[in-house]
Amino acid sequence: QQTLVAVTRTKIFRRDLDADGWVDVSNASTAIDSNFVFPVSFVEVASTDVDPNYHLLVSDGGNSPIQRWAGETEVRFSDLDGGDDYHTQGGTLPQSGHYARQVGVHKNHIMLMSPLIDEVGDGNLVLQPQQIRWSDTGKLETSWSVTGTGGAGFVLLLDTSDFNVRMALMGEVMIVYQQRSIWGIIFVGGSAIFDPRVLVQSVGLLAP
Repeated sequence: QQTLVAVTRTKIFRRDLDADGWVDVSNASTAIDSNFVFPVSFVEVASTDVDPNYHLLVSDGGNSPIQRWAGETEVRFSDLDGGDDYHTQGGTLPQSGHYARQVGVHKNHIMLMSPLIDEVGDGNLVLQPQQIRWSDTGKLETSWSVTGTGGAGFVLLLDTSDFNVRMALMGEVMIVYQQRSIWGIIFVGGSAIFDPRVLVQSVGLLAP
C-alpha cells in the first residue's frame, strides 16, 4: 500500500483518501524546523532491525533528530533512535538520535551528509561538514559503528578543502556537491563499502 506524504517546514501530513483530507502524523514530542538554509530531505528504505518494513525517513537539515515512519502500521512519526555507537569517541554521555544536513540511501545503506556528532560525550553536537556516514545494510537504528559488523562506515571529503552542500543519487553513484567541487561516492563492497572520488573541481553549489 502506498501513502502520499507531505512535509512542510514544521509538520508532516499523510493523505487520507477515505476522508479526502490530510492527517497530521508529526512526532508528538519532537518538532521539525526546516527552512531554505536547512531544507527537508527524505528517503524510503527497507529496514531489517526496527520493524521489517519500508520506512520513510525525514531530515529537517539537522535542526532536530531524523524522523522515521513505517507507514500505516504506525500512527505517527518517531525519532530515529540509535547513533550512540558513533556519537561518542570515548565519552560517557552518549547522545542518542541521528542529526544530519541531509539523509539519503544508496544500496540500502542510510547515508548521512554532514552529520552532527557528540564527539566527546558531553551532550554537544558538532557539525561534520565534510563527512559522509552510512549504516550497515538495511539497518536503521543499529550497526552504525565502524567497529561493529563492518557494513557501516564514513569518509571525509577533504581533498578539495570545501564543505558538503547537497547530495543526490544518480544511477549507481551518490553525487555529493560541495561548495567548489563535485564528488562521486561509488559502491565497491568489501570492507570499504563506498569509495569517494573527485569528479569535478572548481564547480559546485553555493546553497542547497
